[in-house]
Amino acid sequence: MQGFCKGKVIYFVNVYSSCDIVKKRQMWAELTNLKANLPIGEWCIGGDFNAIKRRSERKGLRAQYSSTKMSEFAEFIGEMELLDLPGFGNKYTWFNSAGDSMSRLDRFLVSEGLVDAWGLKGQSIEARSISDHCPISLQANLLNWGPKPFKFFSAWTTHPNFYSLVEDVWSVPIAHGRSMFRFKEKLKILKSRLKVWNREVFGFHDLQVDLAFNELCQSDLLCATENATYIASSAVQTNRHNAEAQVWSNLQICESLIKQKSRCRWLKEGDKNSKFFHSYMKARFRRNNIVGLQAGDAVVSDVASVKQVAVEHFKERFQEPLPNRPVPDGIPFNTLSAEDNCGLEAPFSL
Repeated sequence: MQGFCKGKVIYFVNVYSSCDIVKKRQMWAELTNLKANLPIGEWCIGGDFNAIKRRSERKGLRAQYSSTKMSEFAEFIGEMELLDLPGFGNKYTWFNSAGDSMSRLDRFLVSEGLVDAWGLKGQSIEARSISDHCPISLQANLLNWGPKPFKFFSAWTTHPNFYSLVEDVWSVPIAHGRSMFRFKEKLKILKSRLKVWNREVFGFHDLQVDLAFNELCQSDLLCATENATYIASSAVQTNRHNAEAQVWSNLQICESLIKQKSRCRWLKEGDKNSKFFHSYMKARFRRNNIVGLQAGDAVVSDVASVKQVAVEHFKERFQEPLPNRPVPDGIPFNTLSAEDNCGLEAPFSL
């Protein structure tokens, strides 16, 4: 089925795959050829694939696993450039009549553009009724979870003003409180200053790359119009070298930021694979995204309920188990004298 949404072509496909691997391969090949021959658009394929991607998607006394079949199914998903969004609710989508075998056979596979356009966060696997399959629905995440946590980026250290900013903030004394309290307050002030500095001084690297590219192009045009006696030490050549250095510097910073956000450690910076890093970063975000929490027999997904369940969970873990906890009052402990105490903080040298 073909549809349109916000100017985009969207292809919806409902599948019911055979259990026979030969027929599965035939269906996968037909879908791959169908996508190759249709105009460019977003895809959403859903239904019973009768296949699993990993061993954790199947459980039971007579469970059978085939590494070849699982890898072929994963290759089909990759070739179609589709995403298998994380599921929440039930872990499995199919149960046999005896209840001793279960698998995740049903799922939605969607293109990355559709995930971004609709704000999809995952697949909700609901409780089944008389059917041996569970109903599944796509869930969008358009909720405001509050302020984002602070994150330190390694690329900040490449800026010439970074260390001086940290030294200026750290040199401001905190008059009151113990050492750990003063340390915490300095970190709090530094975090606030770094956020402003990142937004006003360090940020907008994509814009800086475009400006540097424009400057480089202008320098190339000036170099092209110079006469044959043009020498390398001229102001035009100097500006060109400076613009080229700015282009590469900002490109490396952008790549470093994307790489750190993706947390892909097995590739070295310099591979220049921004599309891969973007996909890896989005996949990690979807994998770590909390789409709902189990609260007793129910699953809550709205912001207020999720926050309340999280608070109650940790409150239960960290509450005082003993109402009448013994205290060390009246026990004579050995103490340090005032002179010994000052000696612990006295400066020393090796």
